[in-house]
Amino acid sequence: MVRRGLLERAMSALVRAPADRRDHTAVSLVAQLTPREREVLDLLAHGCGNREICRELHLAEITVKKHVQNVVQKLGVSDRTSAAVLAVQLGLAE
Repeated sequence: MVRRGLLERAMSALVRAPADRRDHTAVSLVAQLTPREREVLDLLAHGCGNREICRELHLAEITVKKHVQNVVQKLGVSDRTSAAVLAVQLGLAE
C-alpha cells in the first residue's frame, strides 16, 4: 500500500508537468544514462526483477544491482520502482 501511494504521487506530479518540460527532462535524463543503463531501465519499466534482467542481458547479479543503483541515482529517484514509473511516464521505456 505504501508503494502504491508513492507511485500515484509520482505519476500525478509528472502528469501535471507541462509537456515541454517533460520532453526536456526526458532528453536530459536519457543523456545521463549509458546504453546498458538504458537497457536495464527498459527492463525495470517492464516489471523485470534482477534475476530476469541477469538472464536477459547475460550479466552477473552484482552487475545488475550496480546498474540499477546507477540508474536510480542518475534519474534522481529513491528506488527502482520510481525509476520504472518515471521511464514509463517520460516515454523512455521501449
